[in-house]
Amino acid sequence: MSMIALDHLTKTFGRERAVDDLTLTVKEGSIFGLIGSNGSGKSTALRMIAGIYAPDRGQVTLSDAPVFDHERAKEQIFIICDQPFIQAGENLEDLAHFYSHIYPGFSWDDYEELCQVFDMERKKPINTFSKGIRKLAMIIIALSCNPQVLLMDESFDGLDMVVRAAVKKLLIDRVARQEMTVVATSHNLYEIEELCDHVAIIHKGRLILERDLDALKEEFVRVQTAFREPLPDDALAGIEVISRESRGSLLTLIVKAGFSELKERLEPYGPLFLENLPLTLEEIFIKEMEAVGYDYKNITF
Repeated sequence: MSMIALDHLTKTFGRERAVDDLTLTVKEGSIFGLIGSNGSGKSTALRMIAGIYAPDRGQVTLSDAPVFDHERAKEQIFIICDQPFIQAGENLEDLAHFYSHIYPGFSWDDYEELCQVFDMERKKPINTFSKGIRKLAMIIIALSCNPQVLLMDESFDGLDMVVRAAVKKLLIDRVARQEMTVVATSHNLYEIEELCDHVAIIHKGRLILERDLDALKEEFVRVQTAFREPLPDDALAGIEVISRESRGSLLTLIVKAGFSELKERLEPYGPLFLENLPLTLEEIFIKEMEAVGYDYKNITF
């Protein structure tokens, strides 16, 4: 079942096209990572999914209902923005009362439990908290609202390692028990790799790829090998070689192919050894961005 569908979504601010003909689907009960370089359109896409921005073209649907013009659909979506707007002097109790009137699924029992788990101060103005605790306050409110869809824009930024681990555990539990759908952005791709089961890479507002994360990692192979004689240039003809690096007799290859296919191709040349070294999501991301002409040295992780 497709919980969220983005259909040819386009959004322009002045002369800047933030999202450009973006089409993708997010299945119910998945944890979906939306990744890209700075200014790629991730945050704008999340705001259109939430119904905050109206698309210039295309539409976002939640279970086939257009989100922007459908209040019932918006009641099932909660977005935690990178820099959430909180009025001066507002505390966690104020936020809880405010959102309890907006989201029909708000649970005071969940709110009480989450406040106890994270030992949150409820009467202290949120703007006096550190960045990480402000993010945690919004995560507590979001989970108390029990949305069908949770959108998280850099929501782990500023959280310490213990709190991050606890939040990830809560998210995975909610997805398993309630089939909540999560869409998360982060510059920390190790975090996305650890949490998400699907990813999409966007660049300049356009979709580069969308994959099941495990399937994506199987599309790329990195091997280290060595041969008594130099490997002929045509040994890998027909296989897309992403990079080839030689250090003495040691050869490191990154190719877009399965390991078994690469092994079969190399075996006639008598490799002394052949070691499969899986790529991380960050490494795959860099290779895909290089393929579309992006200078990975400018990417901030």
